[in-house]
Amino acid sequence: MQSLIVTFYINGKACAYPVKPDQTSLDLIRNGLGLTGTKEGCSEGDCGSCTVAVGSLAKGRIYYRAMTSCILPAVKLHGKHVITIEGLAKGEKLHPIQQAILENRATQCGFCTPGVIMSLFCLFAGSRHPSVERINAALEGNLCRCTGYESIRQAAYQVSEGLRRRLISAGRDILPEYEAKVRKGLAGIKGGPDAVKVPEGNEGGTAAYHAPKTLPRLFAILKRMRSCRRYRLISGGTDVMVDRNIKGMFPENLVDISGIPALDGIKLGRKNLSIGANVTLAQIIESPLVVRQLPVLAETAARMASAQVRNAATLAGNLANASPIADMGVLMLALGARLKLASPKGSRTANIDDFYKAYRKTCLGDLELIVRMEVPLDGARCSFLKSAKRRAVDISTANSAVKLKFSNGMISEARIALGGVAPIPILADKAARYLMGRELDEETIAKAAEQAAAACSPISDVRGGAEYRRTLVRNHVVRHLAALKNSMSLVPSTKRGQGCV
Repeated sequence: MQSLIVTFYINGKACAYPVKPDQTSLDLIRNGLGLTGTKEGCSEGDCGSCTVAVGSLAKGRIYYRAMTSCILPAVKLHGKHVITIEGLAKGEKLHPIQQAILENRATQCGFCTPGVIMSLFCLFAGSRHPSVERINAALEGNLCRCTGYESIRQAAYQVSEGLRRRLISAGRDILPEYEAKVRKGLAGIKGGPDAVKVPEGNEGGTAAYHAPKTLPRLFAILKRMRSCRRYRLISGGTDVMVDRNIKGMFPENLVDISGIPALDGIKLGRKNLSIGANVTLAQIIESPLVVRQLPVLAETAARMASAQVRNAATLAGNLANASPIADMGVLMLALGARLKLASPKGSRTANIDDFYKAYRKTCLGDLELIVRMEVPLDGARCSFLKSAKRRAVDISTANSAVKLKFSNGMISEARIALGGVAPIPILADKAARYLMGRELDEETIAKAAEQAAAACSPISDVRGGAEYRRTLVRNHVVRHLAALKNSMSLVPSTKRGQGCV
């Protein structure tokens, strides 16, 4: 397996280090660099103990994102600034977040504490006065087995209050003193993962990393993949590293599309919202355009995974992974999205209705990928629900989304999408047809819920039994329709945007 040299900064110091394509950032930090304050826990990005701050230079400023290093490919650290728990204190003086954790007795065994602190560091480095909701959301991906969360929250509130009262300076106290030096250093590093790509002709039989900067270059690489067949397209790379950590599986070739500008960005069209394949869940949540035009999309993204994972994972990746309980798959199905696909042979458009073919199988053809997703903005109202053991982070036991359009109080268009109740996300077409031309009275809602439950073919597994899932679907549809009915008199639908409950 070929070694690659990545150049980055860690805790203010420049570093050029050899890594393997399948190496995690956690392994590099702990075993390569000897920074053992970052802890190894679940190896799936769920517990948050390995959280580090990953900074990217943009417009003369470093923007820090919390990321779980156990599922972050080490090769993606090129051109970044990584801060671990060792990089916060100034000699014997604790960082304000560390001091607040100490004063509020928010640590016991200490195993999870470094990850908690790094999550809070990224929050306060980007927002001086975050709301209580934002503080809680920043901590959703950090499990603490022995301390309990109230003391951790109190520590965060103390830092927030200190910033508000100017007892703590965002620039002088939150950001490390070496940050200005790092800014200058990052500007001198050849940017992007293309700087660490594997030379051509080295893709067969040996794990290799490819990072094209354009779609033509990507297609040229993909054409050469026909001989080995074992390759994986990634943008955030979260799923591929889970497979590596848990199953010991890793493709011979890793093709990183995150450096292709044509796959970036959220754009407003005349009748749709266009979302690039590289757009992360975090970018969706933070986009004023999405919040204004398609709020249900931002709210659904906020219910997925944790802040650390959302900072890397993409909407397109969630769709292409083809899980029957993928939250975005269900929402896009309800919204009637269209997918722009491309391959070395050309481009085409596919309706989301035709995208999922079988369990973990899609309509993507030979060497084909999702380029953009186009979601119609037609004034419809929509709602998303998921049932899981944890409100955030956890995978859904069942999920659902409903889209309705009204005309003179009657339903003129209906789509009901269900997940976790069949081998693929499905549309409850019979229930949707039943709603057409009707008002949402109690009888209509109850019958539509029964018909939606009848469309399911769930299995029993560790997350719930088959009958339990049918009950969830029935209850979901009742909640969807009742909420959408109430929204008719509460919030007027915008001309372009999607109403959301």
